[in-house]
Amino acid sequence: MKFTFSIGLLIIFYLIPIEAKEVILFSYHPSQSQMSQTLKKIMHENMDFPEELVEFIESEEPCKRKEVSAAHICIKENGEMDFPIIYTETMKETLGVFWSEFKDELKEK
Repeated sequence: MKFTFSIGLLIIFYLIPIEAKEVILFSYHPSQSQMSQTLKKIMHENMDFPEELVEFIESEEPCKRKEVSAAHICIKENGEMDFPIIYTETMKETLGVFWSEFKDELKEK
């Protein structure tokens, strides 16, 4: 399953022009830098998520919309996560099964 996930991400990465934005952007409030480091570690080490496809940036206004290829996920000062931008079709094509499970979890909340 990890292999399929990685292949899907690599395909979408090569289809996006060089000057394109990151596929997934995590922006976080400075008070949440530890949480962002934990997320980064999980994505890169546990999920084998390619580093080139995701970017983490610190911001006083983490949920201010920024242009991305697939999703902008922000971590607020209180530690809650929000999703200012999610391009459903791109996420579905890129993340496949993982996106379906994630989308179901969002509906439950």
